[in-house]
Amino acid sequence: MSKSFQVKIDGEIFSFDDPIVTGTQLLNAAGKRPLDEYLLFQRLKDGQFEEIRLEESVDLTLPGLERFKTFRSGESFRLTVDGRRFEWGAPEITGRRLKMFADVDPDGFDVWLEIRGQEADVIIADKETTRLDTPGIERFYTAEISITIVVNGRPRTVHKRSLSFTELVKIAFPDTQPAPNTIFTMVFKNGPDENPQGSLVEGQSVALNDRMIINVTKTDKS
Repeated sequence: MSKSFQVKIDGEIFSFDDPIVTGTQLLNAAGKRPLDEYLLFQRLKDGQFEEIRLEESVDLTLPGLERFKTFRSGESFRLTVDGRRFEWGAPEITGRRLKMFADVDPDGFDVWLEIRGQEADVIIADKETTRLDTPGIERFYTAEISITIVVNGRPRTVHKRSLSFTELVKIAFPDTQPAPNTIFTMVFKNGPDENPQGSLVEGQSVALNDRMIINVTKTDKS
């Protein structure tokens, strides 16, 4: 039985009998026609994307599943993330994709657009898009999230933009073990615009900002 070689194109699995395939073969397999209207990018092991031309060959015998992404476009756009250069086949890109380029924990890091000549750079949220077709190369950088919240009167530094009820209980009472007779109640204020104040129950999460005040109360049922 002959061996087949699998690849992933735009999230979908395709199989080839040959261990060496061209950009044309990959686009044809994915149904991307006419070929000259599409760009094909291969995701490398370090997270970067490299454009594969129609006549260019790709070796499928290397360890791991080769991954590709296509764009219907006539040009690609260059950008840098944390000083590393990437190419992208669309004029806009999301914050989440930029974090993937940087290979950082998306929940623990923010990504920023560097604005030269201005005082403040711009943060790009995960689902937010930013344009790449402005003059020059757009430069982005990542930074670990660091937010100071006040839990039961004590400042605590966290590295996420939101926390769950359970995570906040552990911050407030780190030595308390879950027990059926223990009830926790939680209220907060000075929060961000999406949740400036209110209460939280088990199973919920809350967005955070600096100096947000959270009070957690423990009650033992008797």
